[in-house]
Amino acid sequence: MSTPIASDRPRPGQRAHVGLTPQAPSFLMSTTGHRHQASQTAGFAAVRETPGGETLLQRAGLESPMPLMPTAPPAPQPEPRAGRASGQDIRLIPLLHTMPELKPLSAVVGLTDKGRPLVIHLDHPRTQHVIIAAAAHQPAMELMRSILFSLALTSRPSQCQILAVDVDHGGRQLAVAQAVPHALTETASLPQPASEVLRWLAEERTHRASCGISRPHLCLFLAGLRWLMPSRRNADLRILEDLLTDGAAAGIHLILAAGRDILLDIESRLASAPILRADFIPDGGLSQAHRFTFLSGPRRKCVSLAWLPARDLNAAVRLAEAGWRAGRRPRRR
Repeated sequence: MSTPIASDRPRPGQRAHVGLTPQAPSFLMSTTGHRHQASQTAGFAAVRETPGGETLLQRAGLESPMPLMPTAPPAPQPEPRAGRASGQDIRLIPLLHTMPELKPLSAVVGLTDKGRPLVIHLDHPRTQHVIIAAAAHQPAMELMRSILFSLALTSRPSQCQILAVDVDHGGRQLAVAQAVPHALTETASLPQPASEVLRWLAEERTHRASCGISRPHLCLFLAGLRWLMPSRRNADLRILEDLLTDGAAAGIHLILAAGRDILLDIESRLASAPILRADFIPDGGLSQAHRFTFLSGPRRKCVSLAWLPARDLNAAVRLAEAGWRAGRRPRRR
């Protein structure tokens, strides 16, 4: 069980243990002796080239250097999954292994057009919430899972705790949130429990504001808004808007994915909120990875998504349970 919320008030539910079949983490890579340099602007961090001319794609296992001697024919590769062209995808865990130590509340989401990892800092004044606009649910859900596991790997449960609401997909897309030690409750997959989670967060925000509490950070992953009940739609939308506007001061962050049509009304009233927007770039499945445009104020970054395939899921959960990156101290630069 993760560290309790910084108050004696009841939680919105009880977290259930999710059993996962063990799988050997054969993709783990050593990064001994290598150091990256990083720069941060408006909540983004981009890692530059590594010493010795080695590219980040090579270090992440996504690109192989030119062989000096002839090699045997490559082994047959599995068929690419639907919606992606054949080629090498960008996997989240190998990419994280190439990164320097990251501070808590950091999420690696992919590679920019220059081949540099893009890192979101939820504690930065401009990027305290993330809104994902995508008509197709699969790319948006993959981005949400990448953010979720990045947070779980860079933060301890005492620093970051996670709630998930996934009514639109019956809980299937965010069921993995229950597996990390940071989860406070089961993924809400019905309208009534989902509405209760929002009301609990609204009460928690008020309680924290009155007590001057902002830790641990609470991150709500909200997969869609079509579930909003007519009887509570306006009230729940007001809660969402209040959390997006003032929740970060109490350590509450929202990662929200929905269609552009649903988000228009919300965003029109939240021009000054500290929101990072991610827009899916449809390309008919021609690129090797889903692509998003990230907007933070005047800054714009085009990113190829680093995703978490099923074969990496169990290892990611075990690394989160072991406090893999959360136990490291960031290097001084």
